[in-house]
Amino acid sequence: MADDKDMQIDEDALAAEASNEAAVKIADELDKKKRSVESSLKRTLDEAGLSANFQEKEESVVVEIPISVDQDREELVSKLLAEKLDQARREAEAEAERKAQEEIARRQKELEAEAMRRAEEKARQEAEEKARQEMERRRLAEEAARKAAEEEAARKAAEEAARKAAEEEAARKAAEEARIAAEKAEAEKKAAAEAARIAAEEEEKKRLAEAEAEKARKAAANAEREKRVKEMIEKSKAEKAAKPVAEAKPADADKFIPNFKRRYLNQVRDKLQKDFGFSSPMEIPRLTKIIVSFGCSEDKDNKKYMDAAVKELEQITGQHVVKTKARKSIANFKIRQGQEIGAMVTLRNDNMWYFLERLVSIALPRVRDFRGVKPDAFDGHGNYSLGITEQIIFPEIDFDKIERISGFNIAFVTTAKNDKEGYALLKELGMPFSK
Repeated sequence: MADDKDMQIDEDALAAEASNEAAVKIADELDKKKRSVESSLKRTLDEAGLSANFQEKEESVVVEIPISVDQDREELVSKLLAEKLDQARREAEAEAERKAQEEIARRQKELEAEAMRRAEEKARQEAEEKARQEMERRRLAEEAARKAAEEEAARKAAEEAARKAAEEEAARKAAEEARIAAEKAEAEKKAAAEAARIAAEEEEKKRLAEAEAEKARKAAANAEREKRVKEMIEKSKAEKAAKPVAEAKPADADKFIPNFKRRYLNQVRDKLQKDFGFSSPMEIPRLTKIIVSFGCSEDKDNKKYMDAAVKELEQITGQHVVKTKARKSIANFKIRQGQEIGAMVTLRNDNMWYFLERLVSIALPRVRDFRGVKPDAFDGHGNYSLGITEQIIFPEIDFDKIERISGFNIAFVTTAKNDKEGYALLKELGMPFSK
C-alpha cells in the first residue's frame, strides 16, 4: 500500500510538472507568434506607406497613420490588422494546444513506462524475494534432512555399538563357558589318564604274573621235551644199532618238481642252446619271476571292492598280496599321496611254475573266442606283459561269490637279452601266441 501511494504521488507531481512546462512553452509560442505578427504587419504597412510603433502596453499595438490618409484607408488597415492579430492568436493557441497535448501524451507514455518499469522492478523484487524465501525454505529443509540423517546415523551407530557390545558379551560368555568346559574336560582327561595309568599298572602286574607263569610252564615243558628227546635219541640209536645199513638216497629224491620246470630243464633249455648257439649254459634265457598286479582307478575309495579284489588275487596266486599306494598326489585323478590304489604279488620258484602251468593249461583256454595272445607285447629286453580282462577264467574263483568282474596284469620277467630270445623261451614253455 505504501508503494502504491508513493507511486501515485510521483505520478501527480510529474503531471503538475508537465502542466507547468506546457504552460511555459505555450507562453513562449504566443510570444513568438506575436513577434511574427508584428513583423508581418510592419511589412504590410511599409508597403502601404504607413508607419507604426509597436509598444508592449496591455498587449495592444499602436499604429501611427499619417493625417493625409483618409478615413477609409484607416479602417481598412485597422480591419486588416485585427484579422491578422486574431488569426495569429488562434494559430498560436491551436499550436500551443497541440504541443501541450503532445507533451501531455509523451509525459503520459513516460509515466506509463516508468510505472511499468516500477511494476516490473516490483515483480522482479517480489520474484527474488520468493526465490530467496524458497531457497531459505530449501536450505532449512536440507538442514533438517541433514540433521535427521545425522540423527539416523547416530542411532544406527548406537545400535551397532550396542550390537557389538552384545556380541562381545556373548563371545565373552562363550569363552568363559568354553574355558569352564575345557577345564572340566582337562579334569576328566586327567582323571581318565590316572584311571588308565592305574589300569595299565594293574595290567602290567597281571601280564608280569602271567609271563612268570608262562615262563615256568615253558621251562617245565622244555624240560619234559628234552627228556622225551633224549629218550627218542637213545631209542633211535638202539634201533640203528640193531638194523643193517641201507643205501643212501639224495636229499631231494622225494621232492616233487613242477611240470613246466621239468619241461624247461629237460627240453626247453637244450633247444634254446641249440637254436641260438649259446656257448655257456648261463647264457640260456630263463624265467626269473612273474608279477601279477591290478589297479583300482574307479573303486579306489571303495574298501569293499579293494578287499574283494585282493582276496581273489590271493586265491589265484596262492600267495600273500601287497597293496600299492600312491607316491604323490594328483588332483586331476583325485589321488592323494599314500592312498591305496592297487595291489601286486611277485611269484618265484615253484609258485611261479605252478601259476604258469594253470594259466597256460587251464585259464587261457577258458577265454571266450580265444585266438591266442599278442606276440608284440615285449618291452625290448625279453620281458612280456599280458592283460587278463576277467578273473573268472581261473578255476579258483567262484562266479557266485565275486563282487564284480575285474581284470589284472601279468608280467613275465626273463633273463633274455632281446625280444626274440624271450619270445622263443615263452613259446617253448607253451605260451599260446597268435599267428
